[in-house]
Amino acid sequence: GLITGMVEERFEKETGYRLDINGGATIKLWPQTVVSLSDVALFDPQDRDITERVRVENIRAELSLRGLLTGDPRVREIRIDRPTITLPMSRERTRQLSRQRSTANLDDVPMIIDRVVVSDATFIFRDTRHRVESRIDKFNLTATMPEGRKVDVTVDARSGDQTFKLEAKATIPTGPVDGM
Repeated sequence: GLITGMVEERFEKETGYRLDINGGATIKLWPQTVVSLSDVALFDPQDRDITERVRVENIRAELSLRGLLTGDPRVREIRIDRPTITLPMSRERTRQLSRQRSTANLDDVPMIIDRVVVSDATFIFRDTRHRVESRIDKFNLTATMPEGRKVDVTVDARSGDQTFKLEAKATIPTGPVDGM
């Protein structure tokens, strides 16, 4: 559709990665402003071994309509359901080169995100040369950003028969965060 085509084109221009929104997009303005994308895939056109890096069943963003209208954007919640993330497994450290970015500056208008939820994610670590694969399943993350540059994160997941949990609290530094 028109909206998904514009999002895919802008994303590729900004990141160098290809985004496919196969299930379409919906926008709801009232009573809550919600943007939903379904069956979303992210591809790295420069990687011949693992081209599809991410596949997500559903992405839902609840936005502040007033913030959009006043130029002060705020995301109340981003929910990412059932993503599968495939990463290269490497026993060697390699230098990562930064991607060419466009001259558009997305930092001109800071966006506040109150809460991020990732549910039932799977991470697949793959070494295609040695045909080895490892995975982390049932990965769930909740990150809340209360006022005052604080971040609270909780994570639980499984790897084989091992379960792990993590809770973290941090403060976001002030100033630019270039290079992160």
